[in-house]
Amino acid sequence: MDAWIDCMSDLDASLEVVALHIDYVDDLIAAAPNVYEALVDCAAFVNWRNTDVGKPANLCLSYHRSES
Repeated sequence: MDAWIDCMSDLDASLEVVALHIDYVDDLIAAAPNVYEALVDCAAFVNWRNTDVGKPANLCLSYHRSES
């Protein structure tokens, strides 16, 4: 996850927002809750790292929930 954080932190500064869309997030949470939690935690850390040095928070997570 350290490499993922570094890559996401070094995204081109000209990008206003980077959205990562996860389809069927309920299935991901059920199958691999640790992966989901790591994704959320790491995205939050990337945004914190950017704001800590005066850059805007520009990483957004988007979800599609499974149909019930």
